[in-house]
Amino acid sequence: MFLSTDHGTTQKLTREEKLEKKRQAERLRYQKIKNDPEKYKIHKQKEKERYLKKKEKGIIKTVDQMTFREQRKARIMWKKRARERRQRLALQNIDK
Repeated sequence: MFLSTDHGTTQKLTREEKLEKKRQAERLRYQKIKNDPEKYKIHKQKEKERYLKKKEKGIIKTVDQMTFREQRKARIMWKKRARERRQRLALQNIDK
Protein backbone atom coordinates (compact mmCIF):
# COMPACT_ATOMS: atom_id res chain seq x y z
CA MET A 1 0.00 0.00 0.00
CA PHE A 2 1.13 3.50 -0.72
CA LEU A 3 0.24 6.79 0.89
CA SER A 4 0.01 9.82 -1.37
CA THR A 5 1.62 12.99 -0.02
CA ASP A 6 0.95 16.63 -0.92
CA HIS A 7 3.80 17.06 -3.38
CA GLY A 8 2.97 14.08 -5.59
CA THR A 9 5.36 11.52 -4.12
CA THR A 10 4.27 8.32 -2.47
CA GLN A 11 5.67 6.55 0.52
CA LYS A 12 5.13 3.00 1.72
CA LEU A 13 2.90 2.50 4.72
CA THR A 14 4.45 0.70 7.65
CA ARG A 15 2.96 -2.57 8.85
CA GLU A 16 1.38 -0.82 11.83
CA GLU A 17 -0.18 1.85 9.62
CA LYS A 18 -1.64 -0.83 7.35
CA LEU A 19 -3.07 -2.68 10.33
CA GLU A 20 -4.56 0.50 11.79
CA LYS A 21 -6.14 1.38 8.43
CA LYS A 22 -7.56 -2.15 8.19
CA ARG A 23 -8.93 -1.98 11.74
CA GLN A 24 -10.57 1.37 11.04
CA ALA A 25 -12.21 0.00 7.88
CA GLU A 26 -13.45 -3.03 9.83
CA ARG A 27 -14.90 -0.78 12.55
CA LEU A 28 -16.76 1.26 9.91
CA ARG A 29 -18.07 -1.89 8.23
CA TYR A 30 -19.32 -3.29 11.52
CA GLN A 31 -20.89 0.06 12.47
CA LYS A 32 -22.87 0.04 9.21
CA ILE A 33 -24.09 -3.47 9.98
CA LYS A 34 -25.13 -2.49 13.51
CA ASN A 35 -27.08 0.53 12.24
CA ASP A 36 -29.20 -1.61 9.90
CA PRO A 37 -31.47 -3.95 11.94
CA GLU A 38 -31.90 -6.46 9.11
CA LYS A 39 -28.17 -6.73 8.39
CA TYR A 40 -27.46 -6.94 12.12
CA LYS A 41 -29.91 -9.83 12.50
CA ILE A 42 -28.24 -11.69 9.61
CA HIS A 43 -24.79 -10.99 11.06
CA LYS A 44 -25.80 -12.34 14.49
CA GLN A 45 -27.24 -15.48 12.88
CA LYS A 46 -23.98 -16.09 10.97
CA GLU A 47 -21.97 -15.59 14.16
CA LYS A 48 -24.16 -18.12 15.95
CA GLU A 49 -23.73 -20.66 13.15
CA ARG A 50 -19.96 -20.11 13.17
CA TYR A 51 -19.88 -20.66 16.94
CA LEU A 52 -21.95 -23.85 16.71
CA LYS A 53 -19.65 -25.24 13.99
CA LYS A 54 -16.59 -24.58 16.14
CA LYS A 55 -18.31 -26.17 19.11
CA GLU A 56 -19.24 -29.21 17.02
CA LYS A 57 -15.65 -29.62 15.75
CA GLY A 58 -14.34 -29.37 19.31
CA ILE A 59 -12.41 -26.15 18.78
CA ILE A 60 -14.49 -24.53 21.51
CA LYS A 61 -15.00 -26.52 24.69
CA THR A 62 -17.93 -26.09 27.02
CA VAL A 63 -17.26 -26.08 30.75
CA ASP A 64 -18.48 -29.65 31.20
CA GLN A 65 -15.91 -30.83 28.63
CA MET A 66 -13.00 -29.12 30.39
CA THR A 67 -10.72 -30.68 32.96
CA PHE A 68 -10.82 -29.27 36.48
CA ARG A 69 -7.63 -27.30 35.82
CA GLU A 70 -9.01 -25.85 32.57
CA GLN A 71 -12.23 -24.89 34.34
CA ARG A 72 -10.30 -23.10 37.07
CA LYS A 73 -8.19 -21.25 34.49
CA ALA A 74 -11.28 -20.25 32.49
CA ARG A 75 -13.09 -18.99 35.59
CA ILE A 76 -10.07 -16.92 36.61
CA MET A 77 -10.05 -15.32 33.15
CA TRP A 78 -13.82 -14.68 33.32
CA LYS A 79 -13.42 -12.96 36.69
CA LYS A 80 -10.52 -10.87 35.38
CA ARG A 81 -12.43 -9.78 32.27
CA ALA A 82 -15.57 -9.00 34.28
CA ARG A 83 -13.53 -6.89 36.71
CA GLU A 84 -11.89 -4.99 33.84
CA ARG A 85 -15.27 -4.43 32.17
CA ARG A 86 -16.83 -3.11 35.36
CA GLN A 87 -13.90 -0.73 35.82
CA ARG A 88 -14.17 0.46 32.22
CA LEU A 89 -17.92 1.06 32.57
CA ALA A 90 -17.40 2.89 35.86
CA LEU A 91 -14.89 5.20 34.18
CA GLN A 92 -17.34 5.88 31.36
CA ASN A 93 -20.06 6.78 33.87
CA ILE A 94 -17.73 9.18 35.68
CA ASP A 95 -16.93 11.01 32.44
CA LYS A 96 -20.62 11.58 31.65
